[in-house]
Amino acid sequence: MAGNRPIPKQLWKAAALSGMASYLDAGLIVSISVNLAIYRDSYDMGVWMAGAISAIVTGCIAVGSLVGGRLADLFGRRRVYNWDIFCFALGAIVITLAPDDLTLLVGVLVAGLAAGADLPTSLAVVSDAAPSWARGRLVAFTQVMWMLGIAVAIFLGFVLSTTGMTGARLITGQLAVAALVTWAMRSRLKLSGEYEDDEPAGTEEERARAASRSGTCGRGPPCCRWPRHSSSTSPGASAPTPSASSARICSSPSATPRRAWPPASTWPSSRSVYC
Repeated sequence: MAGNRPIPKQLWKAAALSGMASYLDAGLIVSISVNLAIYRDSYDMGVWMAGAISAIVTGCIAVGSLVGGRLADLFGRRRVYNWDIFCFALGAIVITLAPDDLTLLVGVLVAGLAAGADLPTSLAVVSDAAPSWARGRLVAFTQVMWMLGIAVAIFLGFVLSTTGMTGARLITGQLAVAALVTWAMRSRLKLSGEYEDDEPAGTEEERARAASRSGTCGRGPPCCRWPRHSSSTSPGASAPTPSASSARICSSPSATPRRAWPPASTWPSSRSVYC
């Protein structure tokens, strides 16, 4: 069965690198929440600034997720896939080294937008690379990385709870390091097109229905090609028969011609017509 096949290591690597988008998103949200009390004391934040930073994290991730797919269409999926994780690393470094609350806010904006944009792009990359029989397992694995990001941030927050600002910097610093390592590995990731599906997607009936709507036999060329018929053919001449290519096209199992062959007297005389 297809579900029992072993998935190639290269695809697992692609899924892990794509899942880092979920890991970093979850880690960023939880890290800011864990560190917020420390930020308030260290930067002498007001209530409004603390609330703004907490809200901006999730808001920027949402905005980034909305525009990430469009950016991938405009500039190329692999390019956005590589560079949005680098932008996240820059934002995480700014958060880690921020000397005041305004610098922290800038870092949260950059990291949040980059993390959000990376989500749809990374899922699209792993979905395109995986064959149909492995796609569900690989995409589900990327969501496991989300839970891992939450667990790591909470664990570090507990272990470093008595270290103050040093612990807060370590919690966000590990996100910057993870992002830089992911960026370096993504830049070297090679995804070949050798992992193909065994058969086209959909049932035979679905493929035939799609072929009838598009006017093709499901393999590209239009089905039921009418052959040329010269206007000089005498009325008593035998009607021409479909060409070999036309017969082959129209005999396809998935072909659903829109209409049957008309009488020879109605065939066009100057050009071929496609049903």
